[in-house]
Amino acid sequence: MHINLSTGITVEAELTSPSDAGQNHSDGGNNLAIFLHPWSWLGGHMQDPVASLLMDVFEAHRSQYYLLRYNSRGVGKSSGWPSLTGLSEGEDLRALVQWAFGTIRNIKSLVIVGYSHGSLIASLHSALPSTSTRVSHILLSYPLGPRGWLTAFRSNVYDTALKDLLSSPEAHVLVVFGDQDNFTSISKYERWTKELQTLTGTDTQRLEIVRVDGASHFWRGRDERVLTAAVVERWLQRATVIITVSFEYVGILSVAALPEIRQHTTAIQVTDPKGTLLLYYMSLSVSHCIRKLHKSMVTNMKLIFDCFIFKQSMLVS
Repeated sequence: MHINLSTGITVEAELTSPSDAGQNHSDGGNNLAIFLHPWSWLGGHMQDPVASLLMDVFEAHRSQYYLLRYNSRGVGKSSGWPSLTGLSEGEDLRALVQWAFGTIRNIKSLVIVGYSHGSLIASLHSALPSTSTRVSHILLSYPLGPRGWLTAFRSNVYDTALKDLLSSPEAHVLVVFGDQDNFTSISKYERWTKELQTLTGTDTQRLEIVRVDGASHFWRGRDERVLTAAVVERWLQRATVIITVSFEYVGILSVAALPEIRQHTTAIQVTDPKGTLLLYYMSLSVSHCIRKLHKSMVTNMKLIFDCFIFKQSMLVS
């Protein structure tokens, strides 16, 4: 497919709909993942094997995600010419997100996945067209070492963009790199990640850093790719929401009372006011969980969902 962007560029793209597309998602909205490929000046394109590997991980969650990958300007059948700074590609990404929000209704979660140069462009996108949408980033093999010449010496722009992103309490960023990266030394990566952690502290919801021993920038070996896929898969599984609901009587709850609840609930934990666990119940249905707890006298309940939205609080009166 071809997408006409507000920047005047037409990009060649592939959009994969979730297996349950068309069902009523008004309770929790839709999820979208966008994939960005390596530097176009060195032959990067949307079918890059490493970028495709990341997309394959999301394919396992096909029922939950729209998947969108595209050739950046000047690549394949996309119009225009690649820029030297990457800033025009950043504008194209913002325009592509705007297009997606006009095409896919009710997007509640956006995941921007970038590999190599694509991670630079991904880091430029933090502002959202909708305050109700939560944004996440996966940055694989961020090209810290050659960032200067990859961006025509605009490193400060990208450094500021990433720090601004991580300074937000709503940030949710996964950084993955190999200790045998071909372009960035492990010592440079470690200094950089420590600097990033000063912005987020120990909050792994905002920033998680994973070093893969033995992995290069290109993730060529089978073991390297398996490890990378496992890291991203684990992150997806952990990217769950915990909604704390204060109430006196579970029977008052209904799906309608909690509009953010999706039908991907995995468990309910019930605790007393001191935090003592009273009940842990597994279920695939919100209504089933609520019926199970009907008439239980508790003051705090945590609902844990297997869907890609952030931690938030909610009060049911």
